[in-house]
Amino acid sequence: MLSLGGVPMVVRSVRSALDAERFSLVAVSSDDNEILEVSEKAGAIGLLRDSKLCDDDIRAKDVVRHHLKAMDHNFEIVCMLMNTNPFRTDRHVREAFDLMIHSGSVSLVSVCEYTFNPGLAMRIENNRLRPYVGKELTWEREDKLPKGYHLNGAIFMSRYGEFMKERTFLTKDTEPYVMDAESSLDIDSLVDLQFAETYLNMAQ
Repeated sequence: MLSLGGVPMVVRSVRSALDAERFSLVAVSSDDNEILEVSEKAGAIGLLRDSKLCDDDIRAKDVVRHHLKAMDHNFEIVCMLMNTNPFRTDRHVREAFDLMIHSGSVSLVSVCEYTFNPGLAMRIENNRLRPYVGKELTWEREDKLPKGYHLNGAIFMSRYGEFMKERTFLTKDTEPYVMDAESSLDIDSLVDLQFAETYLNMAQ
């Protein structure tokens, strides 16, 4: 079980959800009994994940939908918080929730600005540079190009009915919630975890 600053990552997610004070139910899904026990001590409901939902090709959104169908309860809002974003806080969750409610959007995801403008991206084809998108290579100053954003994996929200129907949080009507680079740190490797530990120590 991964921890940051002595606190299990899953507990950081549970605290973000509970302290946001916007949800009637906070649950953690896992096939690991230790993770479920720690989550329940932190105040969440533990949901034992079926082995068929643990394959590499199973998406997190599919796990959420499976548990929602099993609960058979018509919630208003569905929110998924990934444990790999330790610097997402209750403030971010609360702001995202309130933004979605006040705007009336059907779904919302957190995003972060690209540190390198995607308009300058290239690929290599037959040992020649080609534009990653479009037909012509772009050689412009970054400040002359529109900003680009990407999912940071921290917050996914949707109206219950919309999520159950579309089976995804991301549609053409999804609203963005922009987070800064520091809060968007996503831990996918040991190097990311070491960097997060360093950043946490510097911030304290």
